[in-house]
Amino acid sequence: EAPASDENGYYVTKASELAWVAQQVNEKGKTFANETVYLAADIDLAGQVWTPIGAGETPFKGTFEVLPLPTKSTTEYYAIYGLNVDYTEGPAGLFGWVRGAAVKNVTLVNPQVKGESCVAAVVGKIFNTGLVEGCTVKGGSVYGNHYVAGIAAHAYGTIKNNVVNGTIVTGVSVNEDLDGDKVGGIVGLHPADAKSEVSANQVLAVTIVAKRDAGALVGAANADNVKDNHVETAT
Repeated sequence: EAPASDENGYYVTKASELAWVAQQVNEKGKTFANETVYLAADIDLAGQVWTPIGAGETPFKGTFEVLPLPTKSTTEYYAIYGLNVDYTEGPAGLFGWVRGAAVKNVTLVNPQVKGESCVAAVVGKIFNTGLVEGCTVKGGSVYGNHYVAGIAAHAYGTIKNNVVNGTIVTGVSVNEDLDGDKVGGIVGLHPADAKSEVSANQVLAVTIVAKRDAGALVGAANADNVKDNHVETAT
């Protein structure tokens, strides 16, 4: 069902409304370019299999922003519970493929995400440009074969001020093309020619399983683009 909306954007308060956003992108070809989708309540997806937003030919191009809880003195944000992704037809996560999009303040609690290539809890693939900022992944697991991460798997965009805490990130080799590689707590691959940074992210606790090109923070990147991040515990 469609969420409430006004001149500022759409206000998602139920799982069915978040599914409507995914359907608009994946089935109707709506990119939400120059529009904002706000998450305005805690949402429990209840372990139902989730099809990523941006799963087909159409990427998400808008802004997805989670609003802060109104009653907290410190800034906490509404959260998404029960994310369950098992998707091998393209980039996998809450979002699959995004382009020129901004994803802000998403909190995922115990997500279970499984895919093949470009697999992450928040965004599978950021093409060309984009922003993932202020997102938190608590617990859960991410499993794939190539480009696997807690926040963004294959990321041309800016990845900043995100937190991963207690998540298991696994890359398993199945062949030369899907070699259990580019596996990171925050980012799997931040391409060397990306004109953006991975900065001010925190890995409080992460378990990384991979064949090669792996790290607590990033799997592979140009070191000049990785700045001021913090890793507390990694195994």
